[in-house]
Amino acid sequence: MSATRILQWATCAAALCVFASAGAADKVMINVPDWNQPDNYAAATPGLNVGDCPQWCSPTAAADLMGYWDDVKGCAGLTDGQPPSAFPNPANQVPCWQQNLWHDGTVELGWFMNTGLWQGMGPPPMFPPKAGVTGLGAIGPGAVAYAIGAWNDPNGAVKVAFPNANNSLDNAFNAQMWANYKADIDANKPVLVSFEYWLDVSDPGAMGTKIVDGQVVEIWPLNPLGTGHTVCGVGYVDPTPNQWIGDEEMVVQDNWSATGQYVLAPIWAQVGWWQQNDYIFVPEPMTLGLLLAGGMVLIRRRK
Repeated sequence: MSATRILQWATCAAALCVFASAGAADKVMINVPDWNQPDNYAAATPGLNVGDCPQWCSPTAAADLMGYWDDVKGCAGLTDGQPPSAFPNPANQVPCWQQNLWHDGTVELGWFMNTGLWQGMGPPPMFPPKAGVTGLGAIGPGAVAYAIGAWNDPNGAVKVAFPNANNSLDNAFNAQMWANYKADIDANKPVLVSFEYWLDVSDPGAMGTKIVDGQVVEIWPLNPLGTGHTVCGVGYVDPTPNQWIGDEEMVVQDNWSATGQYVLAPIWAQVGWWQQNDYIFVPEPMTLGLLLAGGMVLIRRRK
């Protein structure tokens, strides 16, 4: 084959790759834990009744994210070490915030995020009394504080420290935010997404479903009667990639028991209802090893 023909073939192949990439507009991450908020489990937990636990969304969404980093991305000891469908020891066995990393650290994440101003209530009980609001500015830093911490729970769970965990934030509704969100999802990293309004108990139910990347995704309307809410972003729909024109949608796990695992979030339905994305990165053990090895190579070369 001539050099010219090879160059032509390579150019065509590259163009096909770019076209294929541009056309790959839908993605849904699978195997991300899908925990509901704590009070949904109260009736099935010995010693608890419905209403004993708060309905808090930010720690639960973060528990989905942390559980994925543990279960799938190899960060052993970041959470409970259980598969997403498993239930660790009941949360009421230890009267403090160290709850055997129940549901991928949901309770501990609530403590580090100061949900319901929990940290100002003195010695931490199992849950802050009937409180559930998390400050937007506490979501990312609280998740990182949880990730970098290490302790041994009285029940025997060992929380391993990941000191290089970090976070970043988008709070401007624009094309760069969308590019950042898609980049994390494409890299198989869940994103914490916060809205000013979400669903409401008065909603009659899902408006239908659609198939996104092979997964059934429910379509729900955002509701101005709803409250602020944090969800775990696990996918997207982008009919016109590389254009920020108003047809973009997120696929999320919303920690509500009334919804299915995947919910379509129409971020353009009411501009201004989306509030922010929190991007959490927990370096994998292999990543840390490669960084260390690379550092040693640089040191040797400098010598």
